[in-house]
Amino acid sequence: MGSGGLSSYSCVKGFFFLFNVIFWVFGFGLLAVGVWIHVSKGAVVASVASDYYLLGVSMLCIVAGSILIIVTFFGCCGALVDSRVMLMVYFILVAILFVAEITLGALMFVHRSEVKQIMGREFMGGLWKVKFSHGDEQEGLGKAWDSLQQGFQCCGINNYTDWFQGTWPGGNNVPDSCCYTISPGCGKGGDRNMWFSQGCNKEVTYWARRHLYVVGIVAITVGVLQVSSTRMSIPFSCKIS
Repeated sequence: MGSGGLSSYSCVKGFFFLFNVIFWVFGFGLLAVGVWIHVSKGAVVASVASDYYLLGVSMLCIVAGSILIIVTFFGCCGALVDSRVMLMVYFILVAILFVAEITLGALMFVHRSEVKQIMGREFMGGLWKVKFSHGDEQEGLGKAWDSLQQGFQCCGINNYTDWFQGTWPGGNNVPDSCCYTISPGCGKGGDRNMWFSQGCNKEVTYWARRHLYVVGIVAITVGVLQVSSTRMSIPFSCKIS
């Protein structure tokens, strides 16, 4: 290989390595975002819903970040040690990941309108769980609802009247966590102007949609950028004897 070819090879190798280092860091960032969503509002929402639907968003970020870290590891190591095998594994993984990311991004946008319906159904199941559970389970669910309502500044599913029909039929009471300013007994027959008027379904749906938009945009962007990385890996791997 001449000096010009060697220089070209080193340049491609350098760009390829740098590109994968950037995505390696991005993978850790995506993993961190997923963990943050999981341990903050996501965990609270999952506690009051009838299943763990919403946590799918956080788990998706965690899984995607982990996969990205593994894929870029093959790219970085393949470039460092001039391993043709590792670069071919990298190429195959990126091709699979590209298809998965584009599909994921499209699904996030297509199904974003269904989030409110799904969340409403899940919250209704969670509200009735408070009514029919007992002991420690009921106390735990009650605390989860309190955290949700204070965190999102909402009350009930659609509005505070959901508590009249659910936990205390025929009554006019809501949990104290529905109050703008919490004080003992503020939700029991008090001034309704002191209660959050917005239902949690709307607030949480907005929060979930915002995260779905982010996941969709990130998935499509990463997928497109990875095509550029793959285009670099093919001639680079061919130069390795």
